[in-house]
Amino acid sequence: LVHVLHFVPGRSLVAAAAGKDTAVLWSADSDDPLHVLAGHTGHIVDVQFFPSGDRVFTVGADGSCAVWDVWSGKHLLALWGGHIETASLFEARIFPDGARVATLGSDLRVVIWSASSGEVLQRLDMEGVCAQHQTLLVTGSNTVVTGISYTWEDPALAWNATDGKVQHQWRHLADRLSHVAISPCGKRVLTAGSSTIFVWNIHTGLRELNLAKPEAWFLGGAISFGTTSVVGAVGARILIWSAVTGELSRTLAMESDVLAVALLPHGDRLVALTRGGGVVWNFASGERLRTLAHEGGEPQRVVVSEGGEVVAACGCERSSWGREHVVFWTSAWNAGTGRTVYSADELKREKSLRICSVAVPSSGSVVDWLMK
Repeated sequence: LVHVLHFVPGRSLVAAAAGKDTAVLWSADSDDPLHVLAGHTGHIVDVQFFPSGDRVFTVGADGSCAVWDVWSGKHLLALWGGHIETASLFEARIFPDGARVATLGSDLRVVIWSASSGEVLQRLDMEGVCAQHQTLLVTGSNTVVTGISYTWEDPALAWNATDGKVQHQWRHLADRLSHVAISPCGKRVLTAGSSTIFVWNIHTGLRELNLAKPEAWFLGGAISFGTTSVVGAVGARILIWSAVTGELSRTLAMESDVLAVALLPHGDRLVALTRGGGVVWNFASGERLRTLAHEGGEPQRVVVSEGGEVVAACGCERSSWGREHVVFWTSAWNAGTGRTVYSADELKREKSLRICSVAVPSSGSVVDWLMK
């Protein structure tokens, strides 16, 4: 059972958290694993390549973290003691310089580590500020953003990674925070609730935009924040706003509820997925460019390569054999032709499930491999 799949940019390597206590490195040139990374005592919940591509970072639900050498598979560093002993970890983010790693746990704490020594550099303590955040983002060299909560009162937070202090708090009055995203330039933050979407300046903390609200409104699990546009979904409708003015510029219609959306770079294109398939749109003209076929169930996430060549998605579906049986699936498509370039599913019997996630490379031989 693969929980997390990640590709290293520019090199033909793939890393996957295999669901129990191991992660696996594959070479795109071979079906055989390059290395099995074993050492965690619990499920691995996240795996990330460092920007240089020569190391990989794994996060265990038991609170352990590790750094590994990509080429030898050697365990380089263990990270312990930053979170309280009983905490579960949710996810990790690596700073752009590759020198620091941030982890988010159930102990209301973000821990920032040295990626070379394993030393705890800073702890961001949420206690008294929010009940529980589920999402961790890193932008620039010194800003950490946390958000997404299941309580009405919790704001999204911007933290100074050096002194551990909260720089900004972004709230939605009488609205539960459900989405947090950072713009491609790293200078703006989008926060969304069920009835409001705001765009904030990450440096000043001031609100720049209040996106126009349509008549019938309930923002589902689909939203994407681009340089010039914001895309969201309400039922079977796709809504496109200007990220400059906040005005609703266009509405597109699908045949069933849209569950995942993503903007494609370098043009007026987006991809939208439903339970039965997907469509690549030119949202400026309203033209359907390509149809994406998949036989999986509900898509949980869709991502796009930096150049827009590859679209990948993953999700899960309960089978007809019983509530405990779940089919996990992953698919990837050529965004230009709509052709399926990768598809896999696996039936598992699991009482406790994590949502799958998938990532595609920004460039390099892994994209070429997927396009074959």
